[in-house]
Amino acid sequence: MKYHIICRVGKKDKYSIKGINKDNSTVLPFLGNQMVDRSIRYNTFNLLSSTNLIPNGNTIDLLITSIAAFSADKIVSRSKGFEDWSRYFVVHLPVVDIKVWEKAKDKLQKMLSFLSGDHWEFELRERKEIKIKGKKKKQPVDINKVCLFSGGLDSYIGIVDLLEKYSKDKIALVSKHGQGQDESKPQDRIIKIINNKYSQERFLNFKFFISAYNSVEPTTRSRSILFLAHGIAVAHALGKDVPLYVPENGLISLNIPLNPSRMGSSSTRTTHPYFISLFREVIKILGMENPILNPYQFITKGEMIIDSMAPEFIKQSAKETMSCSHPSVGRYKYRVCDKHCGYCVPCIIRRAAMNKAKIDTPKEYNVNILKNALSPKTKAGQDLRAFQMAIERWKQNKISPLLQVLASGPLPCSVKDKKQYAEVYIRGMNEVATFLREINGKV
Repeated sequence: MKYHIICRVGKKDKYSIKGINKDNSTVLPFLGNQMVDRSIRYNTFNLLSSTNLIPNGNTIDLLITSIAAFSADKIVSRSKGFEDWSRYFVVHLPVVDIKVWEKAKDKLQKMLSFLSGDHWEFELRERKEIKIKGKKKKQPVDINKVCLFSGGLDSYIGIVDLLEKYSKDKIALVSKHGQGQDESKPQDRIIKIINNKYSQERFLNFKFFISAYNSVEPTTRSRSILFLAHGIAVAHALGKDVPLYVPENGLISLNIPLNPSRMGSSSTRTTHPYFISLFREVIKILGMENPILNPYQFITKGEMIIDSMAPEFIKQSAKETMSCSHPSVGRYKYRVCDKHCGYCVPCIIRRAAMNKAKIDTPKEYNVNILKNALSPKTKAGQDLRAFQMAIERWKQNKISPLLQVLASGPLPCSVKDKKQYAEVYIRGMNEVATFLREINGKV
């Protein structure tokens, strides 16, 4: 079943499609388009204009695309998709430069399909350019680097390393949050910690708010398209050579399927090298060639902590970060907000990394998987059991590390880089294996 996402841009846009069931379509309003029943809320363009960082037409259309993709992902349940997973989206997108977007369309569709595991189609139509006016006389000055900031441990280390390494530079942080405080509270804590150690003049935080009404789907495969689009919009408005940093450890970035049932779309690909390479190709066609860098693509999470440029500072404050894939679960199950679940894949990798750095603190987690037995038949116990089985296969050398890495997607890189990806996979799995040995004395 096709689900239509109709984007309307500007006050005069009344675009509609005849013969479409309302249950299988959603209208998303942008840039002054008014609706009685608004389906999304966002501060994207107001926040950019408030700092006089005015995006051009193609950048505006990229931002609209990212918000539309994220909204579609949230408001359409995967239970409506093929085998209760893959959905079929048709996005009706008005763009300023339709000839350029036609060139980018195939790569855009392939990129989103790889990212979310859904089928994506874009129906493009031309629109008139809408000017966004700045609300300040001057743009931010002296900012020459942009870094994505999730409130997680990796992005925190990435920011601290940049502040330490480039002591004279000013950095723009790009964060995203939605309804509730599960995303924003850790970000606010980290901002305070960074501000206490470094001067507030060293960074500027762009805190974007994007929320889809009537959200029914808990998975967020498309979340990274929001991050990257907003990050590149800030970087490009600051200058065509300003780099965008995407700090993510190599193991979680590759996100190798832990067992055959997690192949394909069931494994997240938020910063997978293939997805990032497709995003680079799309924005290049759109006229944005800002470098996108991940300095940690060949480094494990534990190595990021130990080898950071301020290791003691990171070790002291790491507990304030949030790495859990579903921190909201504690509010309903344990009546505890803003706390790691302890049993999802990111939580297990986080604890393994902190164990390597000798700063593991079980009380940070609602469930201590080393002490509390989790049945593999329960949803909470599935990730732990998947790790245990993957480590056992890895130890038996049934599949080469490189083939394991390639199972998560193609690697558009040199033979040398592919070897490094295989090596970071081995070291990352070894971190987890070392941590999990405490369960019944072995893995």
